[in-house]
Amino acid sequence: MDYETVIIEGYKKSPILVRKWTPEGKVKGCLHILHGMAEHCLRYDAFAKYLCEQGFVVWAHDHRQHGYSIGHHEAGFFDRTDSWDAIIEDVGIVQRAYNKTYSDQPMFMLGHSMGSLILRSYLQSHQTKLMGAIIMGSPITSKILGKLGIVLSRFFEYIKPNQPNHWLNYLSVGIHNKTVDHPKTPFDWICSDPDTVKAYSEDPLCGYNYTPSFYETLSRGSLEANNSMLMRGFPKIKALFISGEEDSAGNMGEGVKKLSATYRNLGINHELILMPGMRHEILNEINREKTYEKIVNWMNRALVTDKEKNNEEE
Repeated sequence: MDYETVIIEGYKKSPILVRKWTPEGKVKGCLHILHGMAEHCLRYDAFAKYLCEQGFVVWAHDHRQHGYSIGHHEAGFFDRTDSWDAIIEDVGIVQRAYNKTYSDQPMFMLGHSMGSLILRSYLQSHQTKLMGAIIMGSPITSKILGKLGIVLSRFFEYIKPNQPNHWLNYLSVGIHNKTVDHPKTPFDWICSDPDTVKAYSEDPLCGYNYTPSFYETLSRGSLEANNSMLMRGFPKIKALFISGEEDSAGNMGEGVKKLSATYRNLGINHELILMPGMRHEILNEINREKTYEKIVNWMNRALVTDKEKNNEEE
């Protein structure tokens, strides 16, 4: 396996770090990973290496003001230049950069949590030649809560504009820990593996509070991704919706089922998988190998179906 990191120029010259894992043997497809809130793409290293063993090239980037794409600010700093549209444009820039190298390979994208909202927004507004999209751990937020998030974010931005905000963070993600019986850390809701939770809590590039501007950006992004009119722009590609059955961000599976039904009503044929006993980060659970297998099996089926379709057309 070959591993490399590069810094590319994102939207409006924002530095974006990209990591790439390349298998030694024959390549059968590519996957672009979009990470979630208050984390970074290096946390997907084990999963990326597993995919390499299966013949997939993987690349992932740290979103602007996340991980090693932070630049000169501290983790959690966002201002109005770091808009949802800017985050989406960064995705397109990274994707186009690697499309040139792997134009002859089947392309997949995976978005986890906030990354799933980013992926959905990206696909709803950009033309793509993707074979498939994996929507993982997608958070569920109502229109009312989304609009309330904007109002509260603006209020705190007015009184404490550039200070990390504990209250907004609690309302966004901290509240999910209430679903865990006898939690030992503020992050037990992400998964049941204590080693993963410990590593997350000790990582300075994870689990931090953001400045108010970020929470407005996130609220706007959630409203955009879940806008019924904009959702009609989702391309007719293969899709996998996969989440933990005990993921509080997805309302313990019920919200994900509702999201799945909405897309199905729009004519988006997809597969829905709920992983039993798993919380939010299904790639980091104790039995994470089961998640790995589910995703790779789905990708392999997509490749076979596409090959059969091409043979029929010939």
